[in-house]
Amino acid sequence: DGQVGGVLVVDIHSASGVARIDTGAGSHQFVFSPNNRYAFVSNRQDDTVSIIDVHDLTLIRTLQTGSQPVSMDYSSAADTVYVSHSGNGSLVGVDARTLKVTSRTEVEPGLGQIRFAPDGRFALIVNPVNDYAYVWDTLNNS
Repeated sequence: DGQVGGVLVVDIHSASGVARIDTGAGSHQFVFSPNNRYAFVSNRQDDTVSIIDVHDLTLIRTLQTGSQPVSMDYSSAADTVYVSHSGNGSLVGVDARTLKVTSRTEVEPGLGQIRFAPDGRFALIVNPVNDYAYVWDTLNNS
């Protein structure tokens, strides 16, 4: 509908909005950095990921990551947020310290949810369009 998406920050004690941070259009997924300083927000219609400073409630930057970012998860082993894209089938790594794209791998269009094992080395990525599941190894970036 052309409207800008965003994040509404709500005070849980008063149940009132304390801030609205514009991000991008589309459905959103959230992942937090391990120190809870940053929120990574996918913007599916804009093909971007916005990074919000949670302490200051400000937008730090918006990264062009690929077509239709659909899922994200944090890898403790790589200290990286991985973003799967259903449109172009890419898997993009965003360094949780530098807040920059550090890797991009083309897998196959239709990627869906990504989830890491507790140690953060291996992830399972599903592709519901093609009925596949992939195992991603952050050590080999493959």
